[in-house]
Order: sequence, then structure tokens, then C-alpha cells
Amino acid sequence: MNRRLLIINQALNLSFLKIVEKLAYDFEDCILITGSYLDSVKGQLRIVHAPPHNPSSIVSRFKSWIQFTLFVLNWVRKNKLSFDLVFVNTNPPIAPFLALFFKKIKDWPYILLVWDIYPDIVERSNRFKVFKPLFILWRWINGRVYKNASVVITLGEKMALTIRRQVPRLQFDIKIIPNYSDPMRIKPILKEENWFAKRYNLTDKFVVLYSGKMGLGHDIETILKAAKLLALYKDIIFLFIGQGPGYNLVQEFMKRENLQNILLLPLQPEEVFPFSIAVGDVGIVSIQKGMENLMMPSKLYDMMAAGLAIIGISEGENDLRDTIERYNVGINEPSGDAILLTKSIISLKSKADLLNYYKQNARKAIIINFNLNNICKIYRNIFISLFQRGGENNV
Repeated sequence: MNRRLLIINQALNLSFLKIVEKLAYDFEDCILITGSYLDSVKGQLRIVHAPPHNPSSIVSRFKSWIQFTLFVLNWVRKNKLSFDLVFVNTNPPIAPFLALFFKKIKDWPYILLVWDIYPDIVERSNRFKVFKPLFILWRWINGRVYKNASVVITLGEKMALTIRRQVPRLQFDIKIIPNYSDPMRIKPILKEENWFAKRYNLTDKFVVLYSGKMGLGHDIETILKAAKLLALYKDIIFLFIGQGPGYNLVQEFMKRENLQNILLLPLQPEEVFPFSIAVGDVGIVSIQKGMENLMMPSKLYDMMAAGLAIIGISEGENDLRDTIERYNVGINEPSGDAILLTKSIISLKSKADLLNYYKQNARKAIIINFNLNNICKIYRNIFISLFQRGGENNV
């Protein structure tokens, strides 16, 4: 393409990095501004290190978002570079404001990738009603962000419908590109051959795994209540791995209830992750009630790649439930119903044929549908199509 691409993403995950590494080959120059530290990257991608994301509290999150945004503005001002396209996602949630600013001031077209729909996620947590005027302003800016984008991408059909309802006069289709997992990196591992399972004495346990973000929008409470109900089942253990506000919630619950069937671990390094994710028998993917059509947890795909049966916790029609049911990879239970969740866990534990059926389907779906090559091809086609049409809307 012989063009210059600017990518803005504060908290970089390995899946997104692999996508942009491949996209970079199509550009003369490709710069990624990120708050994640990277020793090296493949291909032509150049890294600019910015202030990192701090998920320890709501205040720290907002502070890190602002610091990152100001850094990007200052970096662009100082370097005086010109870009043919900006690729920005909702990490941090105010990063799309940058793309709109660059579009208006410098006439740089942008592609917007919506991972989570803000400010709805923050607002529906019911902690910040005092900020209602801020949310009204945020949504008004979002409307301009969406309308001025050359392409808007999101993770599922229900998320796209939510955006469409919020911006009814959007003049182009919203592209749907799901997340993916790398089936060569994440794969099933027998517990007796998995050093991680041995280290934490999990080889003879039925492991119910929650792995990843423990923040706004994730229903942790229902899982904890199920763990309490299943406390007498000595061969079932609930393993929580991750970071965020929910980490302290799990820690306090364990201490208060004096439960022995919960193991809590911090977020694991990238080199450990393929072993920690594969230790589960069942992977739980939860969405807090009222937030079902605002997000699509990426942890689902890595759990599927590792060959876990999935239990979703979500209400009504949503992209998580649709994926679970469409590919027959597990069960979805309603938010807040710990009794139904315990019944599903016991059922999967006692029905080996059903458990293996879900596990095999999960792994197969990643290999066939949700793999890096397939997803990158979709992204690349959108980028090529955009330039062929001159960077205009209605791609």
C-alpha cells in the first residue's frame, strides 16, 4: 500500500499484537503507540511506549486513560508526522476521541474497533450516577466519533445493534469481526503432563476456571456463590486467575467464608498462560446483568482453544450466548442464579460424554472459524477496500 498507519492501543494483548504485526506488512510505515511494554515485535511494526494502563481501581483507570491520551497528543505534536490512516480501539475508552480530533484537525481518516461500549459499561455499574452529565456528553461525542469513522468494527451482531440504536443515522454498515485464539499456542494439555496443574495440585481436581479481567461488567459474585454451594465437593476447585477490582472481591470472599475450594492467582506471564488456561475442565465466561450487549469477553476464545467446556453467565440474547449455542461448546446460565450454575457444573462433571462433546466442539471451532489467519484476512480486506475507495465512508 505504501502508506503510513498509526495504531493507538493502551493495554495491548497478544492477539491484537499479532493482527497489527501482520497488517504492518501492507504499509510503508506502521507505528503502534501503546502502554504495554514490548521487547520486540515482528516485521515492520514500530513501537512507541506510552503511559501504561492501571486497572487497580476506577480512579487509577481514569487517570491512566488521561495520561495516555495526553501522551499521544504530545507525541503527534512533537514528531510532526503525517498518517494516511489511524486504527484506534476502545482501549482506553477515550482513545476514539483522539481519532476524531486527528480527523478534524489533520484530516486523517480512521478505523474504529469497538471492543467494549462506553460509557454504558461504567454507567451501568451503578457506582457513578453523579457523573450522569459526563455520560451524556460522552455519548454525544461518541455519536460524532462513529459518524466520522471510515469504518466501524465490533465483535458481535448484538454489539453492532447496540451501536446502531445509539447512532441511528449511521450511514454505513458496522463490520463484525470476532476475536480469535491461536490454536498452535493454546491447546489442550493433559493435567498429568501440565506442570502448572502439578504445581498447584490440580491433577486430580475438576477445575472450574475463571481467567482474565476481573473488572466492570464481569459477574464474579455468582461464581463465588456457586463455589460456596459446592464447598463439600472436595474434588471440585474454582480457580480464579486475573487482575482488576474483582481480584479483591474474591480475596475477601475467601477470607470471610473460609472456603478451601477456591484458588486465587494473579495474572500469569505470557509464557505461563498456555499452561494455566489449559488446566481447566470448565471455563466460565461471565457478563454482569445489564451489560450483555456492551461487550464480548475475549477470554472465551482462549478457553475454547484450550479445549474447555464453556459455561456462560449472561441474560437474554447476546453475542456470548449466541456463540456458545451456535458452536455447541457449552451452556449459558442467567446472571445471579448460583443454583443453576452449580447444577450445570455438577452435570458436566458427572456426564463425561457431554463434557468431552463440548470440549471437542470448542477446539474445533477455533481451528476452523476463530483462528489468526481467518481473522487477519477479514481485517486486511477491510483495509484494502478502504484505500481502494479513497478512505471515504460507506466502505
